[in-house]
Amino acid sequence: MKTINIKYNSSSDLVEVIEKNSILSYDNILVQVFVAYNNYKYIESLVDTIITNIPQAKILGTTSHTNIIDTQIDKDTVLAISLFNTTKVETFIEYNSEDSYQMGLNLGTQFKDFDNMKALILFADGLNTNGEDFLDGLSSINDIPLSGGLASDIEKFTKTYVFTENSITANGAVSALLYGDDLIVNSLYNFGWEALGKELRVTKSVKNRVYEIDNMPILEVYKKYLGVRIENSLPKVGIEFPLIFKENGILIGRAVLKKHIDNSLSFAGNIKEGSIVQFGYGNIEHIIKTKYDNIHTILDYPVESIFIYSCVARLRLFKDNISKDIEPYNQMASVSGFFTFGEFFYDLGKSILFNETKTILFLSEKNKSNIKIDIKKPNIDNITTTIDALAHLNTQTAIELRELNYTLEKRVEEAVKEIRLKDKMILQQSKMAQMGELLDMISHQWKQPLTAISTNNANLLLRSQLGTLNKDYLEDRLNDANEYIGYLSDTINDFKDFFQSDKMKTETDFYIIIKNVKKIIYQNLLYNNIELKIKFKAKDIVGFCSYATEIQQVILNIITNAQDAIKINGIKKGLIEIDTITTDEYFILTIEDNGGGINCKIKDKIFTPYFTTKKDYGGTGIGLHISNMIIKKINGKIEYHNISDGVKFYIYIPR
Repeated sequence: MKTINIKYNSSSDLVEVIEKNSILSYDNILVQVFVAYNNYKYIESLVDTIITNIPQAKILGTTSHTNIIDTQIDKDTVLAISLFNTTKVETFIEYNSEDSYQMGLNLGTQFKDFDNMKALILFADGLNTNGEDFLDGLSSINDIPLSGGLASDIEKFTKTYVFTENSITANGAVSALLYGDDLIVNSLYNFGWEALGKELRVTKSVKNRVYEIDNMPILEVYKKYLGVRIENSLPKVGIEFPLIFKENGILIGRAVLKKHIDNSLSFAGNIKEGSIVQFGYGNIEHIIKTKYDNIHTILDYPVESIFIYSCVARLRLFKDNISKDIEPYNQMASVSGFFTFGEFFYDLGKSILFNETKTILFLSEKNKSNIKIDIKKPNIDNITTTIDALAHLNTQTAIELRELNYTLEKRVEEAVKEIRLKDKMILQQSKMAQMGELLDMISHQWKQPLTAISTNNANLLLRSQLGTLNKDYLEDRLNDANEYIGYLSDTINDFKDFFQSDKMKTETDFYIIIKNVKKIIYQNLLYNNIELKIKFKAKDIVGFCSYATEIQQVILNIITNAQDAIKINGIKKGLIEIDTITTDEYFILTIEDNGGGINCKIKDKIFTPYFTTKKDYGGTGIGLHISNMIIKKINGKIEYHNISDGVKFYIYIPR
């Protein structure tokens, strides 16, 4: 086989090459067409010209940013005419119905009737195709070594085309299948980009569309780390600053292809939610070094034709020195290709979508390598000294940052454990304090029925001693005693249920919650001459789903604090009023009292653990702290402000 490359300007250029190389004498011909001019009519006319002059040719074409022909970089149309001796060629096209995986699947089903499939060259539209999904769909049907890439344009990011001899599409994929016994296929890739700056986590993404990184809108991330000019220039400059991450041990770069109206960004391939990424930069010295290592490997391969599918980012990185990334492949065989928006590669049985990468496809119908070339590495000191110094500085800084972050993470982890232990201790102390309050409340609840039972028993004993005890009186008194005992039992059950934590949310409302709180606190309030006024009715209340018993404990704590304030300040007629407010965002319960209010000097401390103004009265300073923790845990909040003769608390429960 051999490949003849030409810069195409007119049909006369093509005719001259056809005659000079006896092209029409070959039966198996593949013409790869790289067009840097995004115009449907032009492409249509070009395809007609090729078919008219080479009727047996199969055509595989793509629009491009810039083309490669031997060692030159060119904006003209390039035709790579591959002439095969025994290898056969078939071309296919598949259209994208907004599902790139399905497009790959459909394309793959077209190859099942071909024996000795050796290679697949693929071009896909660069702006609508999710390259990774496309390759996954294709690989699920056929396991064929593949090369090629996503079509590109001159960075207007408006439309790209791919085409065969039969059709042209701006939303689809085309392929050339090479099959036969004699074809030998090898490929290599050269990445060379390095990670820059701190590691970041993708916190919101859907396939190749990224919304947030480190819980920040992705545009804000570009602005923060790369500056306003880079952010404003997206997606054009996005290929220069790819996101880099590891996948199956391979460094992958992902370049921005599209900025959406919601300020999310689409990349050439998928970036999974949770991925750890860094910004990347091109280390020219590393890229060239890796390239020359690859070339030594190539010398053992049989090579008759070379095709390069390389990322547009490398073109922008090397600029006028781009030839240094292409040399010295042309010393081995003819070289052609184009600069892509994403590169297709096959390695160890898996199809990979690259960005920022140069992929190289080597074809031959001879099984021996006769390549003998003199490889001299170019002098790159003049273009890499500054970059190399900055690269070293960045790498060392990144290493130190990672070590520092690891140390900080360990310290934070230990601090969190310590805080959690303290929280457990506080919670335990809170439970002990609540048990004391519980016993006090039970004693008030039981005082009246116990007194009644005692009086009942004394009357029975007296009548028995006087001989006036009759059956009816005895039964009446025993029935009374049973009622009192039942009341005592119900009280214990109420308290037990009240202080049992909820493990799951349940449907409830403020009327039910306050009714349960009233069972516990009412006798205490009555004993201390405090009126509890509930200002809402059951029929006016809207239900919600939450942790009812936890909310009950919070309300009980606030009412108990109000009761203590009324007692301490010697208020003769205590009053606690409870009401509700409903907003679009919250159900709000208000609790106000006439206990004198909270001193302004301590208003910022009342939710602090162990802070109390009631040390002389047995206060622990943990009730409001625990209450605040409980409400925050359910995404609510507690607020308060002083009123004329007391304080008013607001408990916000999310709707």
